[in-house]
Amino acid sequence: MRAPLSARSSACGRRVAPRSGRSASSTFGPRAARRTFAAQHEFFSALWYIPRMKKEADKENADAHDPEEDAASQLDFEPEDELGAAASFKAKIDKLKAELAECKAERQQYLDGWQRAKADAVNVRREASEQYSRAGEREREKLFLSILPAIDSFEMAMADSSWDSVPKEWRAGVESIYTQLVDGLKACGIEAYGKVGEQFDPALHRAIQETEAGGSSGQITQVVRRGWRAEARVLRPADVVVVQ
Repeated sequence: MRAPLSARSSACGRRVAPRSGRSASSTFGPRAARRTFAAQHEFFSALWYIPRMKKEADKENADAHDPEEDAASQLDFEPEDELGAAASFKAKIDKLKAELAECKAERQQYLDGWQRAKADAVNVRREASEQYSRAGEREREKLFLSILPAIDSFEMAMADSSWDSVPKEWRAGVESIYTQLVDGLKACGIEAYGKVGEQFDPALHRAIQETEAGGSSGQITQVVRRGWRAEARVLRPADVVVVQ
């Protein structure tokens, strides 16, 4: 069993001195603890104050800058990508303008074609209506000309001097048939014209004989065969005798 240090020291006949000039109480005592705490407080205070100092320094540097110079530098600076974007945007605008002009020209072309087609359709309908009307008139005139000889026969019979000797019942029946025919033609727009005493009109009358007596020059003295017309169109001129 080892003996205590003091015993060993005494046993060796000498005293063991401490390693340093400080005693154990001075190294681990209350004073050393206070110094350690103060050093730690100073260290952490410095750590807290450093960011504030940096923030204040940045603020001072920002205040020292000239806003006008910064704005000028920003205005003067135009990156290449922005220039490219502006050029691309302008190209798109030009393309859209060209497409719009093309659409307007195409629209005008379609509008002109539509107007021409509409005018052509109106003309076709008008021509078709006129042709239909003329065809109806021709058929009406054709029908009239087919029965005109019968009407002339009625008029010649009634104008003959022997007509008065025909029995009254027969005359009444024939005259009734003639009246029905004339009224039917009149309802279709066809009527007879030509009377004694009228002035001769070469567009309406045809002079088959001239006489020196019976009236003034150009006056109709006798109607040999009455004329017929459909409204303003002469179907057959009247055969008349006129004064020279």
